[in-house]
Amino acid sequence: MLRRHAQEQHTTVLSPVSETPRRADWGTAADVPLFFGRDREFITLTQWVKDNRCRLISLLGMGGMGKTSFTIRCAQTL
Repeated sequence: MLRRHAQEQHTTVLSPVSETPRRADWGTAADVPLFFGRDREFITLTQWVKDNRCRLISLLGMGGMGKTSFTIRCAQTL
């Protein structure tokens, strides 16, 4: 029903993660030349996005813990 309503309103419905890959502009993203560690967390995040099709994930932690670098690396890899 939501898809039909969106089509009637001439809006775009976001496609599921597993469908066609989309191009991304990484121009303003921070450069992450070296990235190591966090393998277990990366595997968990990958499972959430690909297998469970999770659409919203919140990364919490103190400043300087590497949340931005981790997020950029995961997004580029996925």
